[in-house]
Amino acid sequence: MRHQPLASITPVRISLPRGDAGALTTERLGTPEEIAAVGDAWRCLARDCGEATCFAMPVYFRAWRDTLSGDVEPFLLTAWAGERLAGIMPMMRATVRRGPSCAPRHDFAPSDRGLLNSRRPRPFRLRQLSPVVSMPAVCVGPAPLCRPRERAAVIRAFARTLKQMAGWDGLVLPVDAETEQEEWRAALRAEGLAPWVLTLDRRIGGIDGVAPFQQIVARQNRNFRRNVRRAEGAARDLGLEIVLHQGRDAVLSALPVLAAVAARSWKETGREDADLLIPYSGRQRAFVEALIADPGLEAEMTPVLALARLQGRPVAALLWLLHGDRVTALLTFRTAEAARASPGLLLVGRMIDWAAARNLSAVDLNVTQDWARHLTDRIRTQNNVVCFSNGLRGRALGIVSGLARRLK
Repeated sequence: MRHQPLASITPVRISLPRGDAGALTTERLGTPEEIAAVGDAWRCLARDCGEATCFAMPVYFRAWRDTLSGDVEPFLLTAWAGERLAGIMPMMRATVRRGPSCAPRHDFAPSDRGLLNSRRPRPFRLRQLSPVVSMPAVCVGPAPLCRPRERAAVIRAFARTLKQMAGWDGLVLPVDAETEQEEWRAALRAEGLAPWVLTLDRRIGGIDGVAPFQQIVARQNRNFRRNVRRAEGAARDLGLEIVLHQGRDAVLSALPVLAAVAARSWKETGREDADLLIPYSGRQRAFVEALIADPGLEAEMTPVLALARLQGRPVAALLWLLHGDRVTALLTFRTAEAARASPGLLLVGRMIDWAAARNLSAVDLNVTQDWARHLTDRIRTQNNVVCFSNGLRGRALGIVSGLARRLK
């Protein structure tokens, strides 16, 4: 069955009674014109939120939509308190193949399945709703963008809107286990749905107490301190230097160097022990170049590219984004050269120093690897909240999923 294109669906407004989600009005926006019309209100909301991630910003959504959304239908959910935008959530609808649990761990879009090392059978076809989750865009599903005091009300409003949408069988929501999981489950249950939690225990690290890199290192165990000293000593012996390119024009001109480092990194060919293979060449490069080239980029965020060079030859690269008073690591690549200097770690150290010098409030390392635990003071644990529609197909898939989970 083909989807009805969202661009041809009239936006839906649902007024909620006072006391239920704060009398918010929700709207679903599908056309580029409708989405562009809320751009100013969207940016204003992001500034008010304080903790907004770069993944929830208009320019990020636009670059993903223009380069990576060819096999899904993108749209926005918005919640309004009168004329004021109270919440926004980039969403997508896709027809996917799933295994017996009918829920994804990584590949939310059909084209992302090719990035998985696993090729397990997927006999079930379903129409899936989810936030924008895109592995090539390093986007793992932003929460609804809203003011913290209004989050519960916005989630209830969005749960009601999603329940009333037609044309879906399954809903998958990546959520923060500590702050959002129970709010989404309660909101979906209130709409007569039966949500369950796919436990991922995906731990994403960040730094809220931003301080110079050496201060953070000094608080760690002896082995880590020794490893950092060795890396710094090797970097001096080898003559490794780190250079920064800051701002849209400077980073745009240096993107070919980023691509050259990526092409010589293990991420281009993958590793047998990795669940995913996301080569920079192709779709990810198209996304990054569209994002950095967007004329509206610096109205929302500032890109910074750090390069580690050995005798003028780049051996590692780190691209990060400054948004508000936070900085987020986006992509890191390193070659096999200068491995004993740990250039990737030293680039992260430079990013932390750069953030500390500007008195930024947070560094989002945006990684799940174990090494990051030595630097982070904040861990966000991510799970997936899953539910099925009350339609005939949704109920059938829910029965299959329930049986699979009980037999596991």
